[in-house]
Parts: sequence; structure tokens; C-alpha cells
Amino acid sequence: MKKRIICDANLNSIVANTKADKTIQAIRNDYPDFLADETIDTEVKLRRVTLNKETFNVPASKPLYAFAKRAGKNLTALIDVASGKVALVPSSIISATAPVTGRFEIDGNIYELKDTMNGCPRYRACGSTHKPRAKALLKKSLMSIDLFRLKIRQ
Repeated sequence: MKKRIICDANLNSIVANTKADKTIQAIRNDYPDFLADETIDTEVKLRRVTLNKETFNVPASKPLYAFAKRAGKNLTALIDVASGKVALVPSSIISATAPVTGRFEIDGNIYELKDTMNGCPRYRACGSTHKPRAKALLKKSLMSIDLFRLKIRQ
């Protein structure tokens, strides 16, 4: 089974910040008194997040990588890196968060910091931990045996 690489838009914090702002603004439009006088962070930050409830089709207590932005005392906007989906979750269901520094791995693909634009980091795929396919290895070894036999006959 081939593991897919996450698209560049999902690894860009500027895009994630825009998605979070749109979601927070939609909540403000629907419920004007809900986020009144709440402190909202200006930028998103990439975090390794563990939640107490299933979110983004990820089971509870399984860590996931997401851009996080505080939207008041009790709400956090999470943008899943793998799917690009946004969710406003109560801060009470977040059991653990850790900042991402350096490289990180999602589904066997390794990602690292590409650059920063205006102080907003962008990430890129830089490697894989997948093992080569057995069929390709078998074909390669058979080819080397055939070449060896050709050399002996000549």
C-alpha cells in the first residue's frame, strides 16, 4: 500500500491561519456574544496534539499533528495537517500538546521546516521510512543474476 504525501497547502501555516480565522469569524457571525471580549492568538503554531475524544477520524488518545490557534479561554481551533480539516474544540478535551521542532513523521513520511515567510513557517516532505517493495527487489536481483550468466557465457 502506497502512503500518500501531504500536499504543500496543508503544511503551510499561512493557509492554516486563514482557515482558522474564517472558522472563528463564522462562529462570531452566528453567535455574536459567544466570543465577545475573548483573546484570540494572532498566529497558528504546529503542535503534536493528543485529544480525549475522536476528532478528524483519529481515535482518542492517539497523537496527531495539527496547527493550533487559541480562540478564547475555552476554545482552540485545530487544523489537521494530514487532511486540512478545521475543528473548533473545547480546550478541555486536549490532553497534551507539544511544540514541533525539527523533523516529524506522519504515516511513514518525514517532513521538515522548508522556510519561513513573514515569520510563518512552511514545511516540506524530505524523506520516507517505507521499505522498498519486495517485487522491485526481486526483479532487481533476477536482473543481476541474468547479467552474471551473460558474462559467464561470453
